Amino acid sequence: MIHVVGWYDNKWGYACRVADLASFISECERKGHRLGRVRVVEREHIERALRTASFAPEGLPL
Repeated sequence: MIHVVGWYDNKWGYACRVADLASFISECERKGHRLGRVRVVEREHIERALRTASFAPEGLPL
């Protein structure tokens, strides 16, 4: 029996989505549209979410 483990890191796909988002925001600003769904998140809320997330490694430097 052969056990194969693989990892696919899709940095190119992520980079394309970030570029699409930047283009979308730029076009909205150029046309004078305001992005209505903006939420400010406090650092402490992010830190708490990272500490309680199941994927967070022990001793995460925050």
